Amino acid sequence: MAEEPTRKDFLIKMYESSWNNVSRAEDSLWKIFAAYTALFAGLGIAIDTIGVFGFLFIMTIFSFAGVISSLITNSWFVRNMGIISNIEKEFLEFTDTEVIPKIWMSGKVSFLNRENWWITIALFFAVIVGIHIILLSELTWEEFVKLITLDVVGLIFVGGYWIYLTKAQNDFENQAPGKTIT
Repeated sequence: MAEEPTRKDFLIKMYESSWNNVSRAEDSLWKIFAAYTALFAGLGIAIDTIGVFGFLFIMTIFSFAGVISSLITNSWFVRNMGIISNIEKEFLEFTDTEVIPKIWMSGKVSFLNRENWWITIALFFAVIVGIHIILLSELTWEEFVKLITLDVVGLIFVGGYWIYLTKAQNDFENQAPGKTIT
């Protein structure tokens, strides 16, 4: 007869799963960069066909989409790090050699911290500002007004979504179970 999994077994599986989610979030960052770079290159080649306004319009939409993707990925990253932290606090109830794998006993597991998401967000904004500065002089007044309107709407949407995710994360932290660090 198979032995039923214990709470300790559950925590270890959850811990491993949370770390896998962190790795997946970091992988998604590179996929976003790859798609963004391919889009930029493809539109650069097609600029004679779609025009400067079409290039700026599409890049603006995808830059804001990149910022949103980075914000979402960061919120999952922070959530999983919170879960990992709480599980690590639970590990302290057992002997280290009984619960924590030897590879993790030497110190913190090495991975990029949450700063990479903020760098990503800054990069998307830098690209869009840079191409606006370089190419805005080639637009007609009507195209300029449309693009600036898109920028303002995009910034309002991204700012509102940022505030929403921050509130959702704060609510999660306030309602989530776990031990307080002493």
